[in-house]
Amino acid sequence: MAQQRPSAIDKQHYKLDMRRYYRDFAIDFSGFLLGFIWLLHAEGAISMLLAYLLAVVSIHRASIFGHDIVHHYQDPRMCRFRLLWDYSAGAVSLFPVVRFYKPHLTHHAPSSFRTAADPQYLLLRHNPGFAVVVLLLAPPVLPLVNLLQVVAAGLGGTAGEAAIARFLERRGVRRANIPDARHRREIVARSRFSLALLVLVGVLAPEALLWLYLVLAGGWLLLALHVPLEHGLETLLERPSSWHDQRSDSYTVISPFADILQPHGMKYHTAHHLYPIVPYHNLPRLHAELAARDPNYRARIISLWDAIRGPARVGATVD
Repeated sequence: MAQQRPSAIDKQHYKLDMRRYYRDFAIDFSGFLLGFIWLLHAEGAISMLLAYLLAVVSIHRASIFGHDIVHHYQDPRMCRFRLLWDYSAGAVSLFPVVRFYKPHLTHHAPSSFRTAADPQYLLLRHNPGFAVVVLLLAPPVLPLVNLLQVVAAGLGGTAGEAAIARFLERRGVRRANIPDARHRREIVARSRFSLALLVLVGVLAPEALLWLYLVLAGGWLLLALHVPLEHGLETLLERPSSWHDQRSDSYTVISPFADILQPHGMKYHTAHHLYPIVPYHNLPRLHAELAARDPNYRARIISLWDAIRGPARVGATVD
């Protein structure tokens, strides 16, 4: 199938507003710090629950910025913000942003999206067992997996990171999920900082380590739950995908609850897949423009209930 690129849009949609990045990230990460400190001093179940929810929702929102960083990784204007994220939200979550770089850009590649080469297109629908593993069982395990990777890279250096890559390859993990060798030094530097931060927390407030694990598990749960809101996740293509597939299998969910699971423009997922370089703060305006002029795009706007029961059953394209 021919690669049909989306039509041109106003160049202003591509403009990065770095002040917006710093402002929104500062609000989210401050919310996490406030919630976490409150959690350590909370008394009573209600107070602890409110503090926990604030910390989980805030670290989830702060972590979403890693998504935009990946799409603008080569942009020099993003360099300082990337460092800020890696040494704050990335350090706390034990997840250097370059671990997300290769799998996510492979997911967006116009020929590999929704094919067997796509590492982020998980067939969750019609397979309840797999869906339970991905959406409910994986989140509490992922902080521990990330900790093991941080320890291996932090203590073993680039050789330790290379050993992780060889271990994953031997166990059949797709290469798209394994960071390139050129990113190993960066991963090692970030991992050592995370490890030093964990040691410091463990010395000053050892009880905080358990709470940190529980908050990270909650954050991963929110990240996992938004996956079925983005794509059909029913079948893989047996041919190279096209820009038409990017549009027809991506969805925008209209619901206040979607705003919690998909903050910072993530709910405008069709617009994002058509124009992945548009920064999150311009996606609402781009969404309005596309919805006004393109009936096929409007067909990708669904309710939360439709997303839960299966968006492939609603909203056929007009083509």
